[in-house]
Amino acid sequence: MNQEIIIRPTFDIKSSLKGLAYILLKPKLLVVSFFVAFVFIFNFLDSTLNIFGIYDADSERQFPVGLVLIAILPFFFYFLSYRSIKKQLDSNPRYKEEILYILNNEFIEEKGDSFAVKHFWKNLYQIVEKKNMFLIFTLKNRAILIKKSDLKQNQYQELRKLFNSLDIKKKIK
Repeated sequence: MNQEIIIRPTFDIKSSLKGLAYILLKPKLLVVSFFVAFVFIFNFLDSTLNIFGIYDADSERQFPVGLVLIAILPFFFYFLSYRSIKKQLDSNPRYKEEILYILNNEFIEEKGDSFAVKHFWKNLYQIVEKKNMFLIFTLKNRAILIKKSDLKQNQYQELRKLFNSLDIKKKIK
């Protein structure tokens, strides 16, 4: 394939949140382990040091602070992520420019009015296909998100053909 695939991406909070969640929560065992360790340490400190001062010296523990943390932390993570993405999309002038992704056998190029960045395939980490998007990992924790809804007519098949021809780690459906 010697031709170029040109994609005009659109940016929205919903797909950005999904991409971010996949990037950050990819090593699920690590995230679960960290979360369980955090709750365990917090419960231990709370029961021994009485950080919140809600227990008398003679009373037994009545309020399950750890369970409340387990319930609140995912919402807190979602809220902070939502706020951060919304702020980026609203205030970053790069997202207000006309942006193109140009893909060919050698590289993917992010091109805007004031910038142009080439990522050569041989230097990329991984390509992952999800239900509604492709994630092209430039690093282990950074990815270029291409929504399938941004693709025209036969671009989806051309993109899959290109990705399958590359010598890079991939998870294509």
